[in-house]
Formats: sequence, structure tokens, C-alpha cells
Amino acid sequence: MLWRDTNGLRAASSLGQARTFTITPIYNFNENLQIKVDLRRDWALGETFIDPAGRPAKGQNGIVVGFVAKF
Repeated sequence: MLWRDTNGLRAASSLGQARTFTITPIYNFNENLQIKVDLRRDWALGETFIDPAGRPAKGQNGIVVGFVAKF
């Protein structure tokens, strides 16, 4: 059971408990610039999130693009 707890696989004990999964590919544009794209999925048993129309939803997706300058 401890393995399931540490890896987020234990059954949710409340409808407000959320899970998340993120993938972050990194592109080295040149020697001084990195581009990172976070692709994220959040979900819950209950309707914890709000969709673009303002209605309750069980999950949401997100994308964040970041630029890292190295000097």
C-alpha cells in the first residue's frame, strides 16, 4: 500500500482529491536559449475544476510554454 501512496495510485478518499500528470519536453534552440513546453492533465473524482463555459468539470488540460535564457 505504501508504494501506491507514494506513486499517487491509492483510491481517492474524497471527491475533492485531485491527480495530475505532466510531460515537459525541452528544446535547446541554441547555446543560450531553451524552450520548455509543459503538457499537463489534472483530474478528480468530483467536479473540482471549471470548464471554459464556467460549468463544473472533472478534469482540465493545460499547456505552458517557457523560455530559459542562459548567460
